[in-house]
Amino acid sequence: MKKGEIVLEEEKYLKESEFIKAASKHIRYYRNYRGMTQEELAEKAQISTNHLKSIERGKSSPSFFVIFKLAKALNIEFGLLAKDIDKELDVSHPPEN
Repeated sequence: MKKGEIVLEEEKYLKESEFIKAASKHIRYYRNYRGMTQEELAEKAQISTNHLKSIERGKSSPSFFVIFKLAKALNIEFGLLAKDIDKELDVSHPPEN
């Protein structure tokens, strides 16, 4: 196992980069669905606009707390956002060497 990977079950791996990609996709989707700008969402979630931009570009891994704050600012349940991210992830392939 390499740094940035976790073993979910035997022979199932998740790379941090896959999580970041899925999280950024769904955060951006819900922001656009709500008709919010990055600046509006960042202000409402009490994070910097640069941090949100970095998350949405997939350059930064949001913490659990930041995802929670974004869900609340988007007026969606944290569980819904987490479920959408989870559905996006394909953890059935082995890691590349």
